[in-house]
Amino acid sequence: MIDYQNQLRESIFESYTGIIQGLRADENAIQQFLPYVVNVVKFVLFVCNQHNRSDAVTCKAVGVLGDVCIALGDKVKNLLVQEVVTKVVEDCINNSDDRSTQNIAEWVQKQIASL
Repeated sequence: MIDYQNQLRESIFESYTGIIQGLRADENAIQQFLPYVVNVVKFVLFVCNQHNRSDAVTCKAVGVLGDVCIALGDKVKNLLVQEVVTKVVEDCINNSDDRSTQNIAEWVQKQIASL
């Protein structure tokens, strides 16, 4: 069951990444997606607080935060600079056993800091 949840969550985050990256070229589409960003970030935080998640899920989840940051920038600054978000990213940097996950988290941290 845990493997299934991890696979499902990984697929959800990959879908979010595709959607968010696809929106970057269309300002109107970004505006339409903006009301849903809070729920996307809440889902990322929920999953990142689960102890039975895989590193792959963590990597994809934190990557979504970076994608949100790149695509929406200052429009979501207040959402992404919250302590709970920065703590998730820092925990990923400091506690992940996978170097690629740490690299993604470091990239996300830089993107958030640049807002």
